[in-house]
Amino acid sequence: MKNGRSSIELFTGAGGLALGLEQSGWHHSALIERDEHACSTIHYYEEPYRELEMAA
Repeated sequence: MKNGRSSIELFTGAGGLALGLEQSGWHHSALIERDEHACSTIHYYEEPYRELEMAA
């Protein structure tokens, strides 16, 4: 954590906000998204994030 700020992002979508926050020094504890296509995009750009899958 660069600046001591962390977040949990709900409704992440494709992760654009998460990428911007990470570039400005934030650490994400979790990115939460339900749409499988958006999750695929997040995994493409954000390899270290763990995936938590839940049934709706």
